[in-house]
This record gives sequence, C-alpha cells and structure tokens, in this order.
Amino acid sequence: MTAGEGRATEAESGAAAETEGRAMAETVESAAEIEAEIAAYAGRIQTRDRRAEGAARALVDNLVKPTGSLGVLEELAVMLAGIFGRLDYRIEDKANIIFCGDNGVFEEGYGKYPRQISRLVAEIMAAGKGGGSLLARTLGARTRIVNLGLRGRYREGETIPAAAGRGAGSVAGFRAGDGAEGAGFAAVEGAGPDAAGGGAGLAAADITATERLVCPAGTGNITVGPALTRQQACQALRIGIEETEALIRQGARVIAAGEIGLGNTTTAAAVLAVFTGLPPADLTGMGSGTTGPALERKIAAVERALAVNRPAAADPIGVLAKVGGLDIAAMTGAYLACGVHRVPAALDGFIAQAAAFGAAALRPLVKEYMIPAHISGEKGAPLAAAALGLRPPVLRLDMRLGEGTGACLLFPLLDCAAAMLREMATFDDLARWFPADWPPA
Repeated sequence: MTAGEGRATEAESGAAAETEGRAMAETVESAAEIEAEIAAYAGRIQTRDRRAEGAARALVDNLVKPTGSLGVLEELAVMLAGIFGRLDYRIEDKANIIFCGDNGVFEEGYGKYPRQISRLVAEIMAAGKGGGSLLARTLGARTRIVNLGLRGRYREGETIPAAAGRGAGSVAGFRAGDGAEGAGFAAVEGAGPDAAGGGAGLAAADITATERLVCPAGTGNITVGPALTRQQACQALRIGIEETEALIRQGARVIAAGEIGLGNTTTAAAVLAVFTGLPPADLTGMGSGTTGPALERKIAAVERALAVNRPAAADPIGVLAKVGGLDIAAMTGAYLACGVHRVPAALDGFIAQAAAFGAAALRPLVKEYMIPAHISGEKGAPLAAAALGLRPPVLRLDMRLGEGTGACLLFPLLDCAAAMLREMATFDDLARWFPADWPPA
C-alpha cells in the first residue's frame, strides 16, 4: 500500500500536463467541450483505499491508550491513510488557495462595505496582511491568490505602511497569467508528491498572486439574470483545477480553498438553496455584517435570483453559472483536483460548502476527500453541513471570514493525526521493550 503503486512519476505527470496545456492553448473550446472535459476529469476520482483504512484502524486500536481516547484524531488518521494509501504518510507541505471575484448582486445595495474593499483585501492578502495569508503563513503553509474578476487594477511593488507594532508588507502584485495558466489538467494519475511527504520543497511562507481573468468586471447580478455564461463557469472551474494541480505538483499535501468577493454569501446561499432544497430564509445570513431590514433585502435577492434563473440541481454547471460566482466555480474545481490526485481538501465555511455541493454533484466520490475543518458562524452553515453528509466539522470557533482561514486551522491537527500513526508506541512495542512487565501475567 505505497503511494507509488500504479502511479506515474512527478516528472511524467508534469510533462503530460505541459503537453496537454499546449494543446488547450491552441484551440478555443465551447462550453460543451469544456463540460465534457470536466466530466471526464471528475470521473477519474475513485474511492479511498479501504485496505489502508483497515490497517490504520487496527494500528490505532493497538496504540498505547484506551480505545478511542484520542477521539477525532483517530478518525482523521484513518481517513488520511485511506486518502494516501499508506500508514507512514506525512503532511508537511500545505497550501491555501484563495479565489477572488466581484459579484454583480452587490448592486442590490444591502451590503455594509463599498465595492472596492474586495480588491483592497486581495492586495493586502498578497502582502501577507490578510487573514487567509496570515494564518497560512503562521501555520507554515503557502498561499496562492487567484484573481478571476475583481474590478480595478493592482499596485505592484508598493509598500503597505507599518501599523504600530506590526511591520510593513510589500504588495506582491498580481502577475497576469503567471504560474499554472495553460498548464491544463495533469492527465497522468499521481501527479502529486510521494505520499510519505516531501515533494518539491515548498517555501513555508510563500505567497504568490496571479490574474486569470474570466470576467474583468465581475459577474452579472443574479437577481436579473445569470451570474456567468456556461462557458465562463467552466473556465473558472477549470482554472480552479489547474491552479490546485500546480500546488500539488509543487508538493502540497493538503489544500485549503478560500475566497474574496463581496456578495458571495448571497451567491452561496442561492447555490445551497438549489442543492439542498432548503428555503433561502433558512440559509441566508449576515455575511459581512448585514442585519435587520438589509438582511430581509438580502433574502429577497436570493429568492428573486432563484425565480429569475430557475437553476436545477441536476445541472450543476448551470447552477454555478446562473446563481454562483467565479470563486465558487473555481473552488469546485479545486475540490475535484484534490479528489483526482488523492490529496485531502480542508473545507472552510459557508461558501466552501456551496462549492463542495457543486463538486459532489459532478462526482459524488469527491466527498471522500473532503474534511470539514470548522462550522461557520454563518446562519445556514449547520443546515448545509448536515445536508452535505460529511463527518461533523472538526472545529467550532464562530468564524465566518472565509479566505480559507478556518480550513487552515485544521492543518496542525492533521499533522498530529499523521504523527500519531507513524510514531506512537503500540502494545506490541511494550512487549518488546518491557518483556518482564508486558503483557501482564
């Protein structure tokens, strides 16, 4: 049960990805062509390794401790063994990928903040001063920021002034099309690093940003029409796959996905209403601070979006296009990439739940690679979590920021679960080390 069984090497996978990427770049594909490609890609996701899970469960039960006394850590250790297909795995390289895009539903006017805050948050994120990149860096993970459609331009190379006791950060700048653009889907199984750990030597505090614009001015207003065309939704989803695969090729062993974009709790509520069948009033919460009459207008906006666009759960691409957004579509692709390459996806909060439903609608087996990190403080999150049908979220911290912040906090717990399986003493060890005392007479 080693990670190398039945898999191509990283070099082979990288060459395949480059070849496929060049082929993609030479053609302009229709929405139908991209949808077929996405469906074929999602179809590669297989179930976790049940033999490895069984062996991990037996090992956990033989560790020197009362049965079940490490609680959720035991469950995580077994699940990760099934994902990686081995018991001696390490999760040293981690990444938080943040997808950014403005949402046209902002035009409804119930929000608390001005539109430009999304772009400004993306800029400070690239400088390591935003919540998602700060927590990732603190936990030894890299951050990748992908702008798919934020209004405005970025001021590359400027320095963010130091606040008292905080220090300055340089705006990294969003480089048009750097990194994974055109890399295509890595068609060879096992493009990620060896499951025992390592990979390509991730820099722990690395923060990179890129522009891969699908809608430079953001999405359409879902209360009057679709957010995206089907082709745009597919493009965003494919960018999510490509960018996530690039991180996996670079060595990432677990992926958190987050987002930036005002209005995305509205689009997430609309997407979740379609996939769960729950009423918008049960799912729509305060988001970035909407309360009172403004919250009522927000709920009404979700209801109008569903009535105008008539999305159907049986058509997940249509759902993402009609009432979703660039960030949700790209996160959907990120989760599919995790499933294909057998890398755990740490689920963030409310918006991540919407993307998880989108990915599961395309390939239900992808849920086997999702680990809900925390339960969001957003109103509809508990209902969405129950409907998604995964294990309960690990953490409850009343967080609702997004940006992958809650998902990043799962990283050290995964490290602990892996170390427990690799290094903790067993009762068999006691018999070898202390034969006069164990087993008891």
